[in-house]
Amino acid sequence: MPLHGVTPPASSSRQPAWLPYSLVVLVIALLVVSLASLALWQERQRYRERASVATQNVVQLLEQHIGDVFDKIDVVLQTFVYHYRASGEKGRQDARRLNAELLALERQLPEVLSLRVLDRNGLVRFGQGLPSGQAINLADRDYFIRARDSAQPGLIISGPTLARISKQWVIILARRLETEKGDFDGVLYANISVTQFAQVFSKVALGPFGAATIRTTDLALVHRHPGGKGAVGSREVSKELQEMIQAHPAGGEYVAATALDGIERSNAYRRIDGYPFYVIVGLATDDYLGGWRNSMLMIAGLSGFAVLITALAAWLVYRGARRMQGELVERKRIGQELEGLLAERNQLNAELAIRADDADAANRAKSAFLANMSHELRTPLNHIVGFATLLKRDVSAEPGRTRLLHIIEAAHDLLGLISDILDISRIEASRLRLANLKVDLPRVIDQAFRELHGAALTKHVILTRVIDGDVPDCLRGDPVRLGQVLGNLLENAIKFSEEGGQVILRAGVEKSGAGQTSIRFEIKDEGIGISPELQSGLFQLFNQGDNSPSRRYGGAGLGLALSKRIVGLMSGDIGFESRLGLGSTFWFRVPLQPELASSSEELDGVDRQQLNDAVAYLRELLCESDMRAQTLWGKNPELFRPVLQDRMEAFGRALEGFAFEEALVLLETASRTRDSSRKQPSTQAS
Repeated sequence: MPLHGVTPPASSSRQPAWLPYSLVVLVIALLVVSLASLALWQERQRYRERASVATQNVVQLLEQHIGDVFDKIDVVLQTFVYHYRASGEKGRQDARRLNAELLALERQLPEVLSLRVLDRNGLVRFGQGLPSGQAINLADRDYFIRARDSAQPGLIISGPTLARISKQWVIILARRLETEKGDFDGVLYANISVTQFAQVFSKVALGPFGAATIRTTDLALVHRHPGGKGAVGSREVSKELQEMIQAHPAGGEYVAATALDGIERSNAYRRIDGYPFYVIVGLATDDYLGGWRNSMLMIAGLSGFAVLITALAAWLVYRGARRMQGELVERKRIGQELEGLLAERNQLNAELAIRADDADAANRAKSAFLANMSHELRTPLNHIVGFATLLKRDVSAEPGRTRLLHIIEAAHDLLGLISDILDISRIEASRLRLANLKVDLPRVIDQAFRELHGAALTKHVILTRVIDGDVPDCLRGDPVRLGQVLGNLLENAIKFSEEGGQVILRAGVEKSGAGQTSIRFEIKDEGIGISPELQSGLFQLFNQGDNSPSRRYGGAGLGLALSKRIVGLMSGDIGFESRLGLGSTFWFRVPLQPELASSSEELDGVDRQQLNDAVAYLRELLCESDMRAQTLWGKNPELFRPVLQDRMEAFGRALEGFAFEEALVLLETASRTRDSSRKQPSTQAS
């Protein structure tokens, strides 16, 4: 009976229907396995190459470092030999002087365990750490015999050997001492403990099973890190190392299992130039191929999964082909399901688009809400500050006057916090506009110092400025935002300074490699410094230099984050250097160009374009009830005289009393009056 409406084969001699599908699966499986094997082999080669480069670099650095140490010790030995012979010619050999000289030289060599002199009979005569009342004879030592029997005054190296006095394994560097006639007069030798090499090797990261070794040229073990303490002098090495050293004595690389622990490593070795030692560095195969093995497992799993999916797909296709004639209805249903899935996907895409629009709208609403709320909050706060300031003039008795001062100070702090939050929101929404005005740098710095004079006076902190002579007095930029950054950094410096400390502001010109001129500002304090764990996130929002539970220094953690963003908008950069307990130096540089004198655009000593920009900037700050309008006005009130004219005094009073709406009305009225007066002559002329 036909299965699923499909007629079975008429003859058993025909090939099975599943055979083509099986062949396809087999071909794909072979292709996947081949490509995976090739990829794994190439990846393994890359891992080995990286390990080879790493070991070559490390062994070269260690060889140079140890060679430099030996060179330094040899120079000291030669110096003593020269002085010894010279003083012998003058007949001034005495124990006290020689011991003092040996002690002085030994202090120059922290790598040396001891620096001593043997007489011509091998007795230890001079040096530190000698047992009292006991004669130590080292005439049987290899280095003494070689120095005595050789007329050559060269450096003699011996070891590793077990020192009789210190009972430590040491390397000996020695030189022959001679009389003024050239006769043998003893030996000067330096003991280098093999543990010195442990201090050098331990600073090199070689992985959990990596190893660094120093051996003599006859392959006697001097030191091995890690381990190897009980194997000093052992010549048990791998056959691969012996063969490589015979073929390439100066240096090379090989892969072998280490004889001491049986761990396979990728090794590199180098002979120390001028000295009978080899430095060997090895990275364990299990260490540097760990990532490759993870990749191998992942690729093997993916390959198996791909083959399985292919086989499953082939089986499904085979079943579909077998059922094709009897499953038209099923196929229509599947088609309808696919259409439904497509419609569902389209619906999901449409919903995602709507949600993306909603997210954008929510972000815009957030920015608008922050702007509106900041305005709504600042307006009553400005009235509070204004009325409190006016009331302070009428109240002279205590404690009422002190309470008013606390109200004004708290309102100022809250206004500053609201302004900082709004500025950050504007920057994130790319809506913060920088002005391009004349910057009177001394005035900007003076105002920043005046604003923080009270805080500095409270803590008895001395504020000092140092402006280099090549810094122009007049620049182009945004004086308000520049003063804001300076104020934030100075405020932090004062806040974290101790009683009676000093804060120094330095400004100088800095030229980059591209020829661009920038102004660099540095604010240095003598405060508590910043702990290393807090330094990495110092410029992040709500991050503070004091995270202790006591919160001794306070703050919202916005000043540095806002300063970094403002400096970034100015195409500058900002950073700091700090040491815990020694203070901090915060710096930033911004490309401020010198102000060029105008010619035809002069208007009563004020550049017309600059005046228009300044008025527009002031209008924007007044519309936002931003107290930085006071800052812009305070930096150069005479800049606005051509517009305000006889309204200057009233405008200043309005700003001082935080009546920003009244100040805005005065500015708008003055601007319209000025515009109408400028248009009137041209109308009459026509």
